[in-house]
Amino acid sequence: MATTEIRVAIAGLGTVGTAVIRLLQEEGARYREEVGVPLRLVAVLDRSHRRKDTSWLGPHVKMTDSLNEFLAAPSDIVVELIGGIDPADQIITTRQAWPMVVSVSCAHARTGPRSVAEVL
Repeated sequence: MATTEIRVAIAGLGTVGTAVIRLLQEEGARYREEVGVPLRLVAVLDRSHRRKDTSWLGPHVKMTDSLNEFLAAPSDIVVELIGGIDPADQIITTRQAWPMVVSVSCAHARTGPRSVAEVL
């Protein structure tokens, strides 16, 4: 079965996470052209999302402060933008079976980065 979209889950809705989501929204057509299928944001993990205006994300995005709910969200790519060790390392180690986990946190120092070739 051919892939019709790539589902993206993002952990962290701070400055960097917000910017990444805005890029997904604003550059969506270009990404679709380059990748061949649309990238669709499906879930966001953020411990303080209830105190933020997230209406611009739309109703189709699962907002949660629960790590378990986030890990259970159906996604093809996870972008970890939380920073620090925990829960970043939990996301990385729990979801190593996922096709792709992108992390910018200190957790790489503990778990070590994995190349795209290793994941695929």
